[in-house]
Amino acid sequence: MSMLDGVSQCWPLAKDCHVWWEAWSSIFSLAAVVVTAIASLAVYAMSRNANRLAKSIHEESENTRKCEARFIAAYLYAEILNAQNAAGGWLSTVEAGDPFRLLAFDIVTKQNVFGLLNNIDLPLSQERFDRLHVLDEEVGSSLARALGTIALVRLAVPRLVVAPDDEDGKLFVTATLGHVQSVYDDLAVVLEASRSARWPA
Repeated sequence: MSMLDGVSQCWPLAKDCHVWWEAWSSIFSLAAVVVTAIASLAVYAMSRNANRLAKSIHEESENTRKCEARFIAAYLYAEILNAQNAAGGWLSTVEAGDPFRLLAFDIVTKQNVFGLLNNIDLPLSQERFDRLHVLDEEVGSSLARALGTIALVRLAVPRLVVAPDDEDGKLFVTATLGHVQSVYDDLAVVLEASRSARWPA
């Protein structure tokens, strides 16, 4: 008896024997099902491995980003603290009385008072501008916004020195006060992150 007895009625084939096509089609169908099942399992296993690898790469990338963010935040701590103190000090000085009184001062006094705005500076942050995206979104946005506003304030200093004591001058002083307050508030967010990175809990 042979395994092929179920496929053909006799073996070897003789004149009166014929092939059972139904049996052969069942064998091929079964073989196709087995091959499909094996291929499906292989694809499933490969997709699981690919997902696991992608997740691992993402986690490693995220850990690297967080590590660099902590490093940058800690590195910039002193600069952020100094710039925020400069902004806060200027605001306290100017807002102690009527800020518009500055417009009536002589040019030397105006140069001294408005010149203090140049102390609000973030050169290290500016150097690292291309890496600020690794910081948490709120911190990075606050620092980028502060950098842009500081640039505006510094551009305004020469115009503030010669600003007339009129409505236009008052508008200019008001705008500058708003910009410096914005810098102060943004740097408060960055300073908190820098402090946490420098002295983790």
